[in-house]
Amino acid sequence: SSDLKVAARADWATCQVKRAIEELSSIPVGEQRLVLGCTELVEEFAILRDRKRTEASRAGALQQVTLLRRCPEQVELLQKLQTMDAYKVPHLLRRTPLWLRS
Repeated sequence: SSDLKVAARADWATCQVKRAIEELSSIPVGEQRLVLGCTELVEEFAILRDRKRTEASRAGALQQVTLLRRCPEQVELLQKLQTMDAYKVPHLLRRTPLWLRS
């Protein structure tokens, strides 16, 4: 594993952090999952300063966000799920391997 350092401001949205990571690492935004502490930052427009923090982070210390990378097959599945009719989703998920649904 390698450390990637992004100087993100506290008022940045999650999507801004992901774009900065993409610029530095060439990892597409769609393949990125960001975790702060034990919480995945799933809301694309969640403001980092509004997230639960420790006393140290409230005092201005750096926050460490963990980047987990999705495989391209999972990105493709998520794109399909976002664009398909809701009644078709359960059928697609039943046909999708468990490792891909996680």
